[in-house]
Amino acid sequence: MISSFIARGQQRLWAADTDNLPLIERFGTVFCRLIYILIRDIADGQLTMRAMSLVYTTLLSLAPLLALSFSMLKAFGIKDVLRPTLARFLEPLGDQASGLVDTMVGFVEKIDVGVLGVVGLALLLYSVISLIQKVEAGCNFIWQVRKPRSLGRRFSEYLSVLLVGPLVIVLATSMTASVTSNTLVDQITSIEPFGTTLYLIGRTVPYFLYSAAFTFLFMFMPNTRVRFLPALAGGLFSGVMWQTASYGFATFASSAGNVNAIYASFAILIFLLIWFYVSWLILLLGCRVAFLLQNPSQMRRTSEPPRLSAEQMEELALLV
Repeated sequence: MISSFIARGQQRLWAADTDNLPLIERFGTVFCRLIYILIRDIADGQLTMRAMSLVYTTLLSLAPLLALSFSMLKAFGIKDVLRPTLARFLEPLGDQASGLVDTMVGFVEKIDVGVLGVVGLALLLYSVISLIQKVEAGCNFIWQVRKPRSLGRRFSEYLSVLLVGPLVIVLATSMTASVTSNTLVDQITSIEPFGTTLYLIGRTVPYFLYSAAFTFLFMFMPNTRVRFLPALAGGLFSGVMWQTASYGFATFASSAGNVNAIYASFAILIFLLIWFYVSWLILLLGCRVAFLLQNPSQMRRTSEPPRLSAEQMEELALLV
């Protein structure tokens, strides 16, 4: 009986003509269809496989990426922003995150980019660019783009992201610190209802910041033209999901006594891998949302047919 009820609900969901529905019903129908497709994509395994691949690449590229960013920040006379940025990203790992941040910062500080030489610097840049290239490959897969960026475009555009990214992080961190430490803000906070209002604004600001970052990624990463509104919708989805998942993961990490008991000091590494996986999966799901909203014809009940390689197409033609 339950299965027949679910089947009737799915039939009504996909039979509805969204163009003729009121605004609220149209939004609800599209939202339910998106959730259905995302769950189906996760069960299909393609997105989860690419998220796990990104976790592996992240482990290889994390130290070079931090070393390059730290060297650039030192060149601009700013070197104290790396620790709070890492602490914010690894905050869901719980109380052990501070020790991991100290270890990572200490390791990065010992890396001197200036003495690496030409070969060492080339390998460092390659490991960093390979991570961005892997992210582009995942986004291109979702957007069904088979031609990646050319080598020249990769070098120039990826390098521009690596140059601008740390400066944007510094600017955002400095603005947040200056606002929170402002005496006028402290005085306003002590007056109600302004104190509660500012508190609520402070709790919602991270959602907007992460949504803006994801929106930029969804417009930049795929090697195709992505309109702003679909990218914004995908960015809002990923931003809200990531911030909410960080709160949930922090609760899980603090209460996972069995994991700590089994893995002991390796538990923080297990949590780090899981958090990387969750973060990359949220990014890929948000990119999928942007693709479906820009291409509503792809929002179908049945999954897409498998994309065959040239060798498989030739074999299929011979069999036919």
